[in-house]
Amino acid sequence: MPDPDIDWIEDRLHSNRFHDIYFAQDGPAETRRVFIEPANLIERIRNESVFSIMEFGFGTGLNFLTLAQLLSDHRVTTRVRYISVDKFPLNTADIARALTPFRTELRLVDGFLNKIPPRIPGWHRRYFSNNRLELILCYNDVVPALDEFLACDDVGIDAWFLDGFAPNRNPEMWRPELFEKLHTITKRGGTVTTFSAAGHVRNSLQAAGFQVQRIEGRASQKRHTTLARVEGHGFQPTSPPTRARVVGGGLAGATVAQSLARKGVSVELHEREASVGASTSAIPAAIQHPRLSAADTLLALFRVHAYAHAQSLLKAYDAVSSIGAVHLPDDGMPMERLTGVAELLGDDWIALLDIDATRELTRQATESAWFPRSAVVNGAQLCDELLKHELIHVSTGHEGDLNALDDEVPTIYATGCDIPGQIDEMPIEAIVIPGQVDAFAVSGTDNPIHHVVAHNGYIAPRRDVLFAGSTYEYRPWAKGEATRTNKARIEYLLRGVDLELQAVFRADRVVSSDRLPIVGEVASHRWVSWAHGSGGTITAPFAAELIASSILKEIPAGSPEIPRLLYPDRFRIRQQRRPNPLTRGFRTGPKTG
Repeated sequence: MPDPDIDWIEDRLHSNRFHDIYFAQDGPAETRRVFIEPANLIERIRNESVFSIMEFGFGTGLNFLTLAQLLSDHRVTTRVRYISVDKFPLNTADIARALTPFRTELRLVDGFLNKIPPRIPGWHRRYFSNNRLELILCYNDVVPALDEFLACDDVGIDAWFLDGFAPNRNPEMWRPELFEKLHTITKRGGTVTTFSAAGHVRNSLQAAGFQVQRIEGRASQKRHTTLARVEGHGFQPTSPPTRARVVGGGLAGATVAQSLARKGVSVELHEREASVGASTSAIPAAIQHPRLSAADTLLALFRVHAYAHAQSLLKAYDAVSSIGAVHLPDDGMPMERLTGVAELLGDDWIALLDIDATRELTRQATESAWFPRSAVVNGAQLCDELLKHELIHVSTGHEGDLNALDDEVPTIYATGCDIPGQIDEMPIEAIVIPGQVDAFAVSGTDNPIHHVVAHNGYIAPRRDVLFAGSTYEYRPWAKGEATRTNKARIEYLLRGVDLELQAVFRADRVVSSDRLPIVGEVASHRWVSWAHGSGGTITAPFAAELIASSILKEIPAGSPEIPRLLYPDRFRIRQQRRPNPLTRGFRTGPKTG
């Protein structure tokens, strides 16, 4: 993303590009005075089940945090979508410094700072206030961002905050044609509030169809603001579904059920096993760690968005331990690639380690990269936690044929290694691959591993043991080979230690030919979240967000192109050029370790 080009003048944040300050000294009071009170927002939000606000100019997030505090103070339980666009996002350190004077007044500041997305283009989602407050933050120029929103989102906007820098300093954000687009998606009674009372701004809003008035500033402020409103007919959203069905109680199914429930949809989940998270998701020490890239490709963008989204969403659960990961250079992640990713994302997400720092953490004399947000995940426990929601009803031990359902209830198939009937006739390129994780007790060392270490596989500490994995058994492996392979992962780092095998965890997972999950609508009212391979702790939560957005007709996370990257029928065009590189159908390896 472009550098915001800022400076600090007497401890106030100043934009060198636009020659203006980010907010007045009274901060939250200005937000209430300019954006919230003239539009009677709190009362209006209280009377709706879903309320959508869109803002131009996110800046430090001050407007968002001020509104969040008011919603908390007034105990408002409405689902609020706060959508904001910023072309020049600030880094976390500068936001934290700017918000320092208001930390006592705005109690959400610390939680917000922990969830700020990386400065990567696209639509980022973060949840607050028991998931009732949804921040949808887009890093992009306002014109393409608004065009994407208009093309993808059918919920409508109830209120606009126009908070870009002053019109004479940032004219791109105040063009008349932009106001015309605003009007097309503003619901009846919807409002626009802005600090600018410039005549051409008010005239452009009026020409676009808004009823406009100037709000007189307080005598002590000597500033005016503008309130515009849609009277008469406004945007009419479609009625969203109020209930949905999920088939499969693993991580893919649990995350999509959670995504729908936190958006207000009642979900019935059916799992054929006696408990949720009982199959592939049952591994007690899966890792939440990515193989990212700094390449300017849609694939690289997807991976970054998926990792950042999943990390922010899941760290609130007891089943997830954010202990960080050291990534040593390996066959798929040479040091040059790790360096590029670190330069792309910054120290909030990745820090490069020299040889001494790496040796201290892993005993290896090499450079490496530190991912402070990577985590260890207890899969079955996480599934159980995700499904503890008042709008989710879980049915286990299900014996019926849920593929045969023909009603119009949105149904999502997240069935692991069982092929969903809805894609059975599609030219899917996927196979089932066995894999194994082993748990070892370690003795003979006074320098244990406390973090995940990734290097052609991974090792992860949990309680008193080290988990090592995971194998990809494309061919039949001899008995014991998987355990020997995983044991060697630990011995590579901790030479001379004694290892005692404690437990073996084997599972099958579905892997597609392009190593991407298969996600999207496959028939009317039918979706799949499938083929997450070994990366489900990252891709499943993001896929769940895409599916929930598709069902509710909301702007998708990441970018509008990412759903096409994962679309279930993507292999059809490829097979017009070359044959299926995988055996048609599915194959599994041996069940022995």
